[in-house]
Parts: sequence; structure tokens; C-alpha cells
Amino acid sequence: MKKSLLYIGVLCLAISSCKDDAELNDIIPYQFSPTSVEIAPQSVTLKAEILTEQTIQEKGFILERTYKSNFNYDNSSMDTIALAVDAPFECTITSDMEKGQPCTAFAYIKQNGHYYRNEEATFVPEGCMPPSITSIISGYDNKTGKYLHIKGENFSRVKNRNNIYHGDYLFIDHQVIQASSTELLIAHGFTESGKTHSITLHVGDNHSEPANFILAGPSITSWAPEYPRFGEKLTIYIKDFDKNCDIDLSVNNYTGEIGDNYISLMYLQNAPETSIGIRFRNPEYYISTGTIKTSIPWYKKGQRCETNHRTYNYINGKLYMDDYRDISGLST
Repeated sequence: MKKSLLYIGVLCLAISSCKDDAELNDIIPYQFSPTSVEIAPQSVTLKAEILTEQTIQEKGFILERTYKSNFNYDNSSMDTIALAVDAPFECTITSDMEKGQPCTAFAYIKQNGHYYRNEEATFVPEGCMPPSITSIISGYDNKTGKYLHIKGENFSRVKNRNNIYHGDYLFIDHQVIQASSTELLIAHGFTESGKTHSITLHVGDNHSEPANFILAGPSITSWAPEYPRFGEKLTIYIKDFDKNCDIDLSVNNYTGEIGDNYISLMYLQNAPETSIGIRFRNPEYYISTGTIKTSIPWYKKGQRCETNHRTYNYINGKLYMDDYRDISGLST
């Protein structure tokens, strides 16, 4: 490995893009090797060597990646990769690199309160490991709103490089709040609470395997009666909901009662099966009962009879006729 002589006090390093220039020490020579780069199909390993008997307070690498935008590599990010002082002076990078992407790296140390660096190395990676998701926690707070806390490996530290896909499509309604190579905090617009959702994480040209999570929020636990009849009071039991929130039911002319853990309404369905949806606002959630089976469904008799009533049904040996008046007595 080629050696070059670096004099302490010659260079001050801007660690994490914004460290202030330090006052230079007296010139003390020591050996600091250039950064070497080992390129593998899905990783890059950086190595350096420093020979000095003086105590070092910090050491690591500064890595700059350049990203493609509008077919040109004109966006970049700079990462500080800090290493333990007593660890080998090397690191392997497995995330957020693309084939043909220009990158640069150099090593740094901190000694006697001052930062020093070695020569810069330029390289082009072959690729990287795809991101992987190990856990997803769904939650809500007043600052972020609805959020996903995602843990895993090979994420991008650049927020807008991490994109959530729902199925085969980019889920537009999300924003990365915090990003590291192993954790993401994402504000999102998923609404169907209590339901399992599947997402994939895309970083550049790579993507994770699908990962599932249950969206936290209100959810329906049951309803009573289980098989309601037309005109009966139906009570829908809900957990984790605020009765004072803004509620919209997918039921026309809804009049009912809202309690601490339930919503009740008049069941006015005579179809064999139906479902009732409930939408909450601020924050926005949507829940549904799923299939509700009517206990005595109406069905049409294929035979006409002489009557002024406009519809008629034959059930269990009895004839039921409907004159198209609603429950208030008004003709519809």
C-alpha cells in the first residue's frame, strides 16, 4: 500500500458536513496511508492505516455518494462512518449504492482536539444488498400523525431515497421523517385500521421483500344482533376510538347513538348480505363490519298478483307487500 506523509496541522476536516475548523497544532509528522477500496458485487470495503504513538480520540471514513437525477449524476450525500478507536481501520458498505454511481471516500482521525484526513479515493461500485425489513410498528402521535417505525437493514440515510410501495404501485401519500441505514420513521396516509397491509421498501434500483403490518387505530370487534332483521336496532362495538371524533357512516339518513365503545343504528337492509362502513376524520381512519347476514332476507316471488302495492315477497308461507313508504310514513 502506498504511503504518504501527512503533517498534523495541515488539514482540518469538516466531519458530518459542518464541523467548525479547529485551531491547528504544531506540525507533527506521522504516516497515514491513502484509503484503499475493495469492490465486490454487492459491497465496498474501505481500509486505511495510521501509524502514530499518540492517542487518537476518533477515527472513521467520510463517504460521498452521487445520485442520478434526470439521467445525470447531479445529487449527492455525504455520510460519516465512525469507527471505534480500538477497532480495525476498515468498514464494509452494503447499502444504497448503484452500479455506475460515482463515489469518493477518505479517512479521518481526531487527535488532540483537531481533525485530519488522508487522500481521497474515487471509485464506482458494482451494486449493493437490497433493503430488508425486520419489523414495522404502526402508531399515532400529535407531532407526526399516523406513522410507521420500520426497522431492518440496507436503508438509505437520504430520506427521499426510501420509497414505500403498496402492491406494485408507489404509495404517494407518505413522507420519510427520519432515516438511517437500519431505521425509518414515516408519516403516511393509510386509512383502513385494524387491517393487515403489505408494503415493500424501494431504495434506488433495489427493493425489499413484502412486509406486513396491522394499521393501529379503531377496529370493529363485533355487532349485535349477529343476524339482524330489517328495522331492528343494530349495535356495532368498536375498540380504540374516541366517541367525540368526527364520524361518517356509509348509511343514508343515519340516526343513532354513539357510546364509549359502540355505535348503534336502525338496521334498514333487507338484502341477504350487506356491510356498514365507518369513516373517522382527524386522524382519518376507515373501518368496515365486513359481511352482515340478514336473518330473514327478502326475496322476490316470480309471480305477479292483483294488488295496489308495488312490490311483494313470499317468505315461509306468508305474503309481504311494500308500498314504498319510508318509516316516517312519507311516500318515496
